[in-house]
Amino acid sequence: MPVRRGLGSAAVALLLIAVHAGTAVGQADDSGLRRLAGQNRIETAAAVSQNSFPDPAEVDTVVLATAAGYPDALAGAALAGLLGAPVLLTGSASLDSVTATEIQRLSPGRALLLGGEAALSIQIEQDLDALGIASVERLGGATRFGTAAAVAEQVAEAGVDPLHVYITEGSHPDESRGWPDAVAVSGLSALKRRPILLVEADRLPSETAAALEDLDVSQATIVGGTAAVSSAVELAIAAAGVNVDRLPGDTRYETSFRTAVASIGAGAEPAELWLATGTNWPDALSAGPAAAAAGGVLLLVSGTDLAASPLVEQWLSDHRPTQITLLGGTAAISAEVENALSALLPDPPTGGPAPPPTPMPTPTPTPTTTPVGCSPPPIGEAEPALPPSSSHTMTVLPNHPDGGEAIALGVNDAGRAVGYVNVGADQSAVLWDGDAISALPGLGGDESIAQDINNRGQAVGYSEAADGSFHAVIWQNGTATDLGGFGGASFAFAISDNGHIVGGSYTEPGFSGERRGFLCSPDQAMVDLGTLGGEFTQAHAVNSSGHVVGESRDAGGAQRAFLWTPQGGMVDLGTLGGSGAVARGINDAGQIVGESRNSDGERRAFLWTSADGMIDLGVLAAESTASAALAINASGEIVGYSETDESSDGIVLLQHAVLWETDRSLTDLGALAGNSVANGISANRQIVGAGDAEEDSEVQRALIWR
Repeated sequence: MPVRRGLGSAAVALLLIAVHAGTAVGQADDSGLRRLAGQNRIETAAAVSQNSFPDPAEVDTVVLATAAGYPDALAGAALAGLLGAPVLLTGSASLDSVTATEIQRLSPGRALLLGGEAALSIQIEQDLDALGIASVERLGGATRFGTAAAVAEQVAEAGVDPLHVYITEGSHPDESRGWPDAVAVSGLSALKRRPILLVEADRLPSETAAALEDLDVSQATIVGGTAAVSSAVELAIAAAGVNVDRLPGDTRYETSFRTAVASIGAGAEPAELWLATGTNWPDALSAGPAAAAAGGVLLLVSGTDLAASPLVEQWLSDHRPTQITLLGGTAAISAEVENALSALLPDPPTGGPAPPPTPMPTPTPTPTTTPVGCSPPPIGEAEPALPPSSSHTMTVLPNHPDGGEAIALGVNDAGRAVGYVNVGADQSAVLWDGDAISALPGLGGDESIAQDINNRGQAVGYSEAADGSFHAVIWQNGTATDLGGFGGASFAFAISDNGHIVGGSYTEPGFSGERRGFLCSPDQAMVDLGTLGGEFTQAHAVNSSGHVVGESRDAGGAQRAFLWTPQGGMVDLGTLGGSGAVARGINDAGQIVGESRNSDGERRAFLWTSADGMIDLGVLAAESTASAALAINASGEIVGYSETDESSDGIVLLQHAVLWETDRSLTDLGALAGNSVANGISANRQIVGAGDAEEDSEVQRALIWR
């Protein structure tokens, strides 16, 4: 969720901040694009701090690292995330004046120095004393590996147990190596409060090996491919009794993409995008904790040519960011890349009052039938339904034997639920039946997710094949069937009781080409749903009439909610006055739910009907600004989430799973601790979702409300 803070007015001298259209710290220009930069890396870190912490009262601690190297600052990401602290930089001999000015603005009670006296001299401690900092502490080792271990120990002492760490390459004679994967995972590290330990490509340093043992590390996730961290190092870590997995990538950009996807699973908002150059490290040292504090994701981008970063372009296509933050000046990320990004952002809202409710629109593009794939098995008998739920008592669904995260996404009237468990770096599709959990078979690869289940026990989702490609699948009677696609990766998201399946597929191998929504019906060829004029469509839900809803880009690149029917093709459902909308669910009565930006730029849940158009379903409390409707059942009961007026840290408002009754009254379904969300609801009011397992924990547990 986004951070909610007041606007600050203090500024550090000499900073060149948000040069795009001359906007100020913490503000985007009208396009949603901003730049945080300074004349050098020290000033950039101060600019990032101003943006992240405009209210000094929010900051009790600052984390200080040398500007002369990358290891210490990057190793401090988890600690900064844990403490809600900025990462500031300075020269090694004395405290830089720009950093001193920012520390004076923040007026923290504590400063944590990362690194030994060669990295940050005794003089810097004295300079901090002179600023009136009550507590100046040092976390350092004789080497970069030792400093990273000292930071991990501090995180462990804060009560993060069992300890899960990220392992990255942290040293290499080639200056273009050693840092990219640590930068890439720094946002996830700060978000999950998981320390980064450093290794060499072919060697497990003694300091890191000792930390794994002394801190009783339970899980280590290697970030990057075997060129960055070899299989020999992986085996050495496993030999120390640590469970090991890997977030791999053939390039630094692919690794960055995978860590960003993992950040979404940890609760980050994909539409809040932070970009750092993938060719040098100085301006990226403070980026990870800042992106995590904003509830966003961090990606590496080519600083000179956006076309050289196809995965960033894919992210823009898939998630349509409403806010992009560039780290560093034009020497880091060029004006040409900035302009290319700006051109891909949706058009900003024009302001003024929200438009009147949208009547049933005039159909536009007609569907295109593509004779590929789509051979679901025959439909079986309906499963016995449970009695309707008269109350909504929250229960934790069984977890994977090896622990990890669990998310429930869909449920049927028999109370059977589907979703996935996330153990290490891999996501695996699962089925819950009462108190039992079972794995759904895949297509030979490591990852799979089940998105929905109908009343006949058919589940749909997607699975990785043995060759690494992703395919839409349907599970029935313990068997996975590949549904095909339009030539590239494909994904299924919903299935109706009579077997209509919808999702999306790329038109070229892998994640290339356009992304097109599809309808797959029994005994029919897969149908390309077309677009609203752009190059992206994703279908999210379908009813028994084969009416499909989802999101599509228009010719200007704006995100739009759509309704598609076999008779009329695709139509734009409008918005609540803002720049974009997504339709998430539809029932057999034709009621449609989703989320839309309003004229103030806030995300709000909506209900659309042909009679009334799109209406705002509201939020739980006056302090809340965000809600989303994610599913609707046959009776018109709606589930999703809303921000509350509660906060665990005084900064971020918690979000809770909610139920909108048929009279549109709003019920807070509660949470285990922290955040929760309701993802699906059956006709007999079984509700599933997920929530934080503990306060201040990003580990999710699958939930059912009966």
